[in-house]
Amino acid sequence: MKKITYIFIITLLFSSCEKVIDVDLNSADPQIVIEGVITNSAGPFSVTITQTTDYFEPSSYPAISNSIVNISDSEGNFETLVEVEPGVYQTANLQGVEGRTYDLYVNIDGVEYTASSYMPPVTTIDSLEYEEIDIGFGGQSDEDNYAVFAHFMDTENIENYYRIKYYINSEFDGEIHVIDDQLLDGNDIEYGSILEDVEISDEVIVELLGIDENVYDYFNTLSTILGDGQGPSSGSTTPSNPNSNISNGALGYFSAYSSVLDTLVIN
Repeated sequence: MKKITYIFIITLLFSSCEKVIDVDLNSADPQIVIEGVITNSAGPFSVTITQTTDYFEPSSYPAISNSIVNISDSEGNFETLVEVEPGVYQTANLQGVEGRTYDLYVNIDGVEYTASSYMPPVTTIDSLEYEEIDIGFGGQSDEDNYAVFAHFMDTENIENYYRIKYYINSEFDGEIHVIDDQLLDGNDIEYGSILEDVEISDEVIVELLGIDENVYDYFNTLSTILGDGQGPSSGSTTPSNPNSNISNGALGYFSAYSSVLDTLVIN
């Protein structure tokens, strides 16, 4: 019988939030930022291209228009994306299929940027559960916090990388959660996060994403930066910027991922 392995990370204290940014990054010079995804859900899919002097200040992102953007897959499918609004390029027909590798090509005024991402299969979420958590300090209690746990089985003898996203009433909570199966191969995994300001009758959606190693590395280093070394990789050296999988010095990431969803209602 396989050993059951539990992971519970109290994200209120130790996890990083994509929405709260207070770091001094090495991004003084204008840099290209490319962010794109393709998933196993129905498209269209988008690639966003901007330029900034401060990577983590969305207000300083001027859009880059009139670029050439292509996505192809390992089965020979190819599509040139159409700019649907300034800096946003969208597919029309290309679909994401588990087990394929997707290549991104971007040409901005003659300068080329490329990225590649494999879409691994993702396991199913076996169950969700929750419990109310008292995380008050100094004798004070907040009763609107719940730990939500996802249970799933890691696929044996395959290197797996996961991202877990939480939505409260369909709104993404902004937290970064990534894990790998280096010590968990083939085991049942329980992953938990504390969600703040959750009320009775709220709907919580948990999305489990199967990602490749490069995308895992991007979000893992991003989590470390935003957590000031307090995140899941606190033992590593904090980089100047997250480890992008895009060539030629561009910031951002390109991810092909598969995902599954499950839902529970707090009652």
